[in-house]
Amino acid sequence: MLKFTQVSLAKKLALSVMLCFVSFSCYADVSVVVHPGSNIESLTTKQIRKLFLGRLRMLPNTDRDVVVVDQGVDSLPHKYMYSELVSMTPDNLKRYRAAYLFGGKGRLPITLKGDDQVKDFVAGSLYAIGYIDAASVDDSVKSVYLLSID
Repeated sequence: MLKFTQVSLAKKLALSVMLCFVSFSCYADVSVVVHPGSNIESLTTKQIRKLFLGRLRMLPNTDRDVVVVDQGVDSLPHKYMYSELVSMTPDNLKRYRAAYLFGGKGRLPITLKGDDQVKDFVAGSLYAIGYIDAASVDDSVKSVYLLSID
C-alpha cells in the first residue's frame, strides 16, 4: 500500500508529464506569416531558409528589403523553425550569423518575445516576415508556409 506522500508524489509526477505533453502538443505546427496585404501567397522551403538565414534580403515579388522577425531562442516555435526547417542547432546558428554579419553580408533578424508580439509587428509592417504557432494565426496576419511537426 502506498503512503500518502507517495500517492501525492505520483499524482504530481503524472500531472507534470501531462502538462509537458500538452505544452509540446500546443506547438504541433509553426506558420510563417506575413502582412495580410502582402501579395505573397506562399513561399518555398528554400525561400524560407534563405530569408531566415539572411541570404535573401528582399521578399519575393517585391522591390523592398524584408524585415525578418525571430522569436527568442528558448521559444518552441524558434526551436522547431531552426531545427526542422533550417537544420541548425542554436550554436551553429549563432556562429553562422556571426560570420555573415562580420563579413558584411547580412543583418540579424529582429527578436521579439512570443506569438502575440510577432503577430503585432508583422501585422503592422507590409514587408515583415515572422513565424508563430499555427494555432495563433488569425486574420491580422497571412500564413504563407506551414511547418508540420510530426
